[in-house]
Amino acid sequence: MLEKHLQNLFIEPMEGNQEIFMQFMNNQEFKAVVFEKLLSSIYDTIKSVG
Repeated sequence: MLEKHLQNLFIEPMEGNQEIFMQFMNNQEFKAVVFEKLLSSIYDTIKSVG
């Protein structure tokens, strides 16, 4: 579910970020790094609010 949301974050503004979007969609290593950073950011936000 989170991965689908992450894809939507790239797909919606795709016109302005086509190079990043294509790398995200075609490069599994890049996708994993972005996903890891997103999870870390979500965790840090929840931790600071809680």
